[in-house]
Amino acid sequence: MIRQLFKSMKFKKKLAVWKRAKKDVWLWFWVGLFIRLLIVPFFMNWDFWANTRLVAEFVQSGSLAQVYANPLGTFPPLLFWTLGGYFKLVWGMLGSGFGEWLGYKELSALSSVNIFRYMLVLKVIYLAAEMGAGYVLALMFSGKERALVWRWWMLSPVVIYAVEMFTNIDALPLVFMVLSLYWLKKEKGVRASVAMGLAAAYKMFPVLLFPLVVMQARGVKEKLVRAAVMVGVFVGTQVPAWGLSGYWSQVVFGDSGQALWSARVSLGGERAIYVYLLVYVVVLFWYGQGKKTFERLMLAGFGVMGGIFAFSVFHLQWFLWLVPWLMFYGVGVKQAGWELWLANGMFWAMVAASAVSLNLGMLGPGEPTFWYLEWPVRGLVGERVFWLLGILQTCLAAALAGMGYKWWRVIGTRRMDAQA
Repeated sequence: MIRQLFKSMKFKKKLAVWKRAKKDVWLWFWVGLFIRLLIVPFFMNWDFWANTRLVAEFVQSGSLAQVYANPLGTFPPLLFWTLGGYFKLVWGMLGSGFGEWLGYKELSALSSVNIFRYMLVLKVIYLAAEMGAGYVLALMFSGKERALVWRWWMLSPVVIYAVEMFTNIDALPLVFMVLSLYWLKKEKGVRASVAMGLAAAYKMFPVLLFPLVVMQARGVKEKLVRAAVMVGVFVGTQVPAWGLSGYWSQVVFGDSGQALWSARVSLGGERAIYVYLLVYVVVLFWYGQGKKTFERLMLAGFGVMGGIFAFSVFHLQWFLWLVPWLMFYGVGVKQAGWELWLANGMFWAMVAASAVSLNLGMLGPGEPTFWYLEWPVRGLVGERVFWLLGILQTCLAAALAGMGYKWWRVIGTRRMDAQA
């Protein structure tokens, strides 16, 4: 009996330690940072390799014309200015051999004795932006919920995959997008507009959220101010590239933007209904008809972002855009359950079934031959791999639809309880 009592006391002590640890912001900061620093040197994606070389060329030439003459110049000017500034800052840390390394072929670059140092130093800016986004997202909550969101973010496999492994440049617009949402919750409309304008200036996708930022404003004057600020910030950073044909063909009308129109219902002849555009307009109409609460804004934003992953041929690294909404859903909707697990499961299944450059191939710095592996799943099932990916995306779309419906029901229930 004494032994059982002793065990019970030890269990309670461990439980109390865990309860304190769950709320310790600094603990999860250091744990998350350690995990990230352990991972970043050993992963490199082809996109990161190509973008690094392109930014280095920009640093040396200082010419946007040269950037957009390259078919890989698919990002707005602000991204190249920011990364170019960072490269200038750390170029000395990378050593005299860095410039020569950029000219290597892939296998030689991966086999370099300096590869781990290059990966670590070059990825710090993305790591900092990603962790900053998580911190700002956590600030949108209070108490236990704030600690929970921070812990989820720092341990999120999706975030670590998209940024530290894939090295997704979307971490830069993401931090400004989340900052804009934070200011919207604090009812600081002008600050939110500046942040959202900067987010879109790094990459075009936050433009989809512009109407929601404007519609949340109370009066006509405030709506006009928000619109002017967002458009002004966004356009002001694009003007230097307007005279370059590559900017229009690769950034504004490039393949990434066209992915939104991949799902269509043919009406015969040359006409069609574009599914994402239909969903997008319906979401804006729904938000415009009710109270402009922040919770309804987040649900509308979820519809805007979630629709991309349901009705377009999206790139897997884009899933990072949806993570703030998934975490807001997981914390704010108390009945969140199977649909959240299903969405994450389908994402990882799509990663596993995709080309090797999106999974094992990224381990090239540790084992260079992984870079040249064939597509494993396609080797097993042939062209049916695309059918499999379609099935997985359909299940992902179903999970996102389930979330949207449950979120909408919860908002409706809370409104009725408030009126009672």
